Amino acid sequence: KVDEADLKAYMQDHIGEYTSPEEMRIESMAFSGKAFAEDAIENLRKGSDFQWIRSNAEGRVDPGKDNNILPFGGLPVVTKELPEDIRKVLSGAGSGSYRLYSPSGGLHFVLHIREVIPPAPLPFESVKSVIEKTVYVEKRKKAFEAYLEKLRGASVVKFFATGKDFEQLLRGSRQ
Repeated sequence: KVDEADLKAYMQDHIGEYTSPEEMRIESMAFSGKAFAEDAIENLRKGSDFQWIRSNAEGRVDPGKDNNILPFGGLPVVTKELPEDIRKVLSGAGSGSYRLYSPSGGLHFVLHIREVIPPAPLPFESVKSVIEKTVYVEKRKKAFEAYLEKLRGASVVKFFATGKDFEQLLRGSRQ
């Protein structure tokens, strides 16, 4: 029998398994040169509008003309699923910040971190059935092991064949 207190205790003990990952909402724009991207970041930090810079800044690359543009689009992305070099650039970034990402290949990207969505425990009700199965299997295993110990304590157990000897006996009986 598994009761709700057991389930909640298990979730607390394994909270890392039942926590949403960090996510970020990111917008990006590409520039043909690093100096153009740095100027854009400086203007953004001074208060310029991201969309205006994206449309009007000198040296920007039109997203429709280059297949190497990063397509973030402002949707939440799981941070740990991003490529390692981008994760390094985003490390420690907060909501509203700007970062320069310059991979090899010529383009330089201004990344606008619109929002950082920190990890959070998942709602208990959404993971309850998964936890219930896990806790049930663990309890059943412990009960079975306790029963085996009780049986072993009540009688003498002798092993006549183990390991390779046992395998040989099994193979021999099939022939």
